[in-house]
Amino acid sequence: MVKLLLPVAVLCCALSSCGSSYSTIQDGYAYMMTRDQASYVVHSSMGAYGPSERPMDNSYLVERSYDRSPTDSQTYTLRAIPVPSKNAYGFEVTNEGTTLNGPFKSSRIFKTANQRAAQAGTRISL
Repeated sequence: MVKLLLPVAVLCCALSSCGSSYSTIQDGYAYMMTRDQASYVVHSSMGAYGPSERPMDNSYLVERSYDRSPTDSQTYTLRAIPVPSKNAYGFEVTNEGTTLNGPFKSSRIFKTANQRAAQAGTRISL
């Protein structure tokens, strides 16, 4: 019985700290747009998946959203990253937490941000 519980416990620990990151900068592209457009992309993309909040630094280029349950939690962060030399912004979505659907929802948020950024600006290679 103990031999069976050890692998199950290790698997549970591994799954309990699910996190992922998606980034247009890492993928080699950004979108030419203004700061206001980038702020709109961040706000509308996070808002499509539930209530969000801006961090305490009053930045309009970063928003966070949370999923909470009695046993699990997940934090999603969407950032617009300035690329000053190109007058552009890249977008990054990260998630941290213990829910198994975290990476899937993070991927959907990233896809939505890319779609809205493509509508607001022009995609460029970095």
